[in-house]
Amino acid sequence: MPIHRDDEQSILKPVKRKDLLEVLAELQPLAAEDQFPEIDDMPLPQSIFPEDTNR
Repeated sequence: MPIHRDDEQSILKPVKRKDLLEVLAELQPLAAEDQFPEIDDMPLPQSIFPEDTNR
């Protein structure tokens, strides 16, 4: 927000805010060391889901 003085008054001028698409368009790609690792698209082992015992 730009600020300047006019005699004895401080003047604040609002700055036009960017919308989300403008901000995203300015982003740079992640560096190689910051990339997420590949995730295998395999199902989880059955041991994670216990059998239904119908109590």
